[in-house]
Amino acid sequence: MIANGVLVLVVSLATLLVDDTFAWGIVLMGGSLIFSGSTGFCGFAVIFARLERFRGKSKAP
Repeated sequence: MIANGVLVLVVSLATLLVDDTFAWGIVLMGGSLIFSGSTGFCGFAVIFARLERFRGKSKAP
């Protein structure tokens, strides 16, 4: 959820400061949140799960 929040914030700022076409990024992120909420499938969760595998096990106490 933090990643989605950061992306929405960055794209919103880009829409305000750079160009109005960045608003489509907000529309796509909103659609993906609706999709993940209704189906239970989250693309970010899949990506982050794969990243954890490549990091290896932490040896923290």
